[in-house]
Amino acid sequence: MPEHHALSPAPMIALTHEKQEHAETLLVNWLMGDTCTLACRYCAPSLHEGAHAWVDLPTVRSFHGRVAAQYRSGHTRRIYYCLNGGEITCHPQLPEIAAFLKKEECGIALLSNGNREQGYWETILPDADHLCLSYHPSGMTEKRFIETVAVAIPLVTTHVNIMMDPDHFERSRALGEYLLEHFDTFTMNVPPLMRRLGLDSSLMDYTDEQRRIMTGLETAAAHIRQRRIPAGYRGAMVAHMSDGTLETISAGQLFGLNRTCFRGWECGAGLEMISIFYDGDIYPAWCFEGNKMNRIGNVHDSVLRFPDRPQICPFDICWDNSDIMMTKRRRISATQ
Repeated sequence: MPEHHALSPAPMIALTHEKQEHAETLLVNWLMGDTCTLACRYCAPSLHEGAHAWVDLPTVRSFHGRVAAQYRSGHTRRIYYCLNGGEITCHPQLPEIAAFLKKEECGIALLSNGNREQGYWETILPDADHLCLSYHPSGMTEKRFIETVAVAIPLVTTHVNIMMDPDHFERSRALGEYLLEHFDTFTMNVPPLMRRLGLDSSLMDYTDEQRRIMTGLETAAAHIRQRRIPAGYRGAMVAHMSDGTLETISAGQLFGLNRTCFRGWECGAGLEMISIFYDGDIYPAWCFEGNKMNRIGNVHDSVLRFPDRPQICPFDICWDNSDIMMTKRRRISATQ
């Protein structure tokens, strides 16, 4: 396994996209419902309890009109919808929603646990651009997951997140190594897990050896990314250091190096991404959930307060890959 990535010891002063097209893409992260086929121990009940109905097609049509009117008049060249759940493939209108967004010339990414049968993917993926698959070791088999990866790669750009549950660490490790050995046209991250997604942002306990293994897998996955796989909606970032060096790095590598404290920095949240929660409330990023000062509105509102300038980060840790993968610039008073 390759040695882990190490940034320059100089302070980081900016984080930008390696590909300019990613900086010009608005990512709309949408939790469209909370029905799921799994109930993992590290997920809050709100992520799989089925308390919220799936967002219907008329709501998607209406909301997209307001998003397009706001963002396509500026520097945004493409709007990319990242549709999530729960388990998004449980949505009964997903095929119709994907077909509508494709007709509107939007990018479409689906976030799934990959548990559906091969025929489903062969039907839905022609209307999508990207599939993000998350492997949850306590609730699925490696065989089905590998089959889904194999079906997806020829049809769409494919990304895999291996959930490194300490209780099933060796299974997750083995799957990550298998995928890296047998497939070479996909991307992969191995993020450390929070104790309770949606409730507790502190990380699970990992041994030093487990952290070394995760960083090694991230580094091996980075070598695949360097093969210039067709660009999706996000990709590698460039760390700008105060000594003038530029270092290409993934969100997972930054997290593994404990370099995701951007408190006081300017962040592209709301300009490069918006996040929509189960109740329809819209925020500039996942991290701002519940912060009324930063609430953009609700998908059912006729008037929305879209940001027109970068947000100032108020947090000590940036824990979500999507939140990390936005343009960030250090202000003179900020630390990193």
